Amino acid sequence: MEYIKKNNIANRAEHITAFLDEHNAFYSSYERRSCFLIGILIDGVLSAQQQGLNSKPFLKQLKGFQLSLRDLKGLVPKIVEKLDQYDKRKYYENIISLLAENFSNTEAEWKLSNVDINFYLLLGISMANKLYVDKTLEDDLDEW
Repeated sequence: MEYIKKNNIANRAEHITAFLDEHNAFYSSYERRSCFLIGILIDGVLSAQQQGLNSKPFLKQLKGFQLSLRDLKGLVPKIVEKLDQYDKRKYYENIISLLAENFSNTEAEWKLSNVDINFYLLLGISMANKLYVDKTLEDDLDEW
């Protein structure tokens, strides 16, 4: 899997889609993909908070990873608001659009349990930095 430069905004959603397609057996439903994408966006908020505040207060919103579908849907506007607050939304706009597209294709009643929702959410948070690297890390990798 290729890394994508964090500052290459246009390709980010395409790269994530390619990753999800490559692992389609695992991310086979729009519900799983939506949770994963929300996780990536949460990572963006947490990274912005760590940079700006040297702490991650948004973690409280995750309720110890005991979120229900209702909680998850309520979290999306808060994520977008925080990305706006930290002036990071422009870096995630394509991922937000990809999330909206995936959400639009889900059933009204999800088949995922709350445990699965939180599992795929955590995968997105954990994998976000594996899917793209920032410019400083890219420079370090280029020196190898």
